[in-house]
Amino acid sequence: KKKLNEFIQTGINTLAHFEASPLPIVVAVQGLCLAGGLELMMAADVVFASESARFGDQHSHFGLLPGWGGSQRLPRLVGKRVAMDLLFSSRWLSSAEALQVGLANYVVDDEGLKEAAFKYCRRLNEKSPAGLAVMKQMVNDGIEKELNEAIAMESEYAVASFQSDDVNEGLSAFLEKRRPVYNKRKI
Repeated sequence: KKKLNEFIQTGINTLAHFEASPLPIVVAVQGLCLAGGLELMMAADVVFASESARFGDQHSHFGLLPGWGGSQRLPRLVGKRVAMDLLFSSRWLSSAEALQVGLANYVVDDEGLKEAAFKYCRRLNEKSPAGLAVMKQMVNDGIEKELNEAIAMESEYAVASFQSDDVNEGLSAFLEKRRPVYNKRKI
């Protein structure tokens, strides 16, 4: 029992680090993404899937329960009814179905998966690291709040952001019709 608790807690802590990371977590899924793999994938921010990828929760098939947050993240991503179906039935979704229900952001051909994910990451690398970190924090903090409270929080962050070097660089670049160059400092 102690080893099982340690294993589950390690998984919970790992996925909490994904979600708490100021950096966007981008994953690429090729092949099967089941059970613990699905739980790991759901903690990411952006998901690329190959056309051959398959997604599903296999816990109920073996009389098990998710332990790394799968029963909590899944309904937040796809809604209660879809989550209940997937958790109860253990059925697999195609990558197209995963895209349709909100488990994946992009579906690309198998051969182009790695390049598509890296291209996306390179685009993110051109953006303000501080801006991306605050954007991620706003979404994660706001998703659990009432809408009015979340919008008030967003407006506070927006006003505060105008004091940042990155906003000044971004606006200057826009006015000068050039790409912004952000300091790649630690977030």
